[in-house]
Amino acid sequence: MFNVYDNADEIETSYDALTKYLAGEITMDDVDFSRHKLLKNDMEAVTELKKEPYDDFSLDKWNLDSDLAKNNLPRLVSILVGEAPSVNDKYIPVYNAYNGQTETMQTKWANLKKMEEETFAKIVMGKADISEFDTFVENWKNQGGDQILKEINDELGK
Repeated sequence: MFNVYDNADEIETSYDALTKYLAGEITMDDVDFSRHKLLKNDMEAVTELKKEPYDDFSLDKWNLDSDLAKNNLPRLVSILVGEAPSVNDKYIPVYNAYNGQTETMQTKWANLKKMEEETFAKIVMGKADISEFDTFVENWKNQGGDQILKEINDELGK
């Protein structure tokens, strides 16, 4: 994602204003730019860069030949596509049940974390099949993961 922030509510405000602007529900005169300095530029740029239909943000629906595309397109796509889920979907936080460090974590966590990162990177990069995840889980458990889970559950049960 590519964003420069001007206020804490910039993403929500920009997404809302740009989608309403593209839908013809508001004009630039309806927007207070005093708190959102980047929004005016975004609205001016989206007018030149976005092709119809205005609710389809596929890359072929943008004017990629415009001089504005290089500087403005990444930001506009980031707001209108990348930020849509964070604006439209309800966020439900998930909190850790345990924040401590068990005895086994002190001695084995670094190796388990390294194994996880290497396995995930290989799978994501296509250097290992997704079935390698099952092997990773088995190795993680055998190399201390099961003991760590037991210690955490024991702590949480107190």
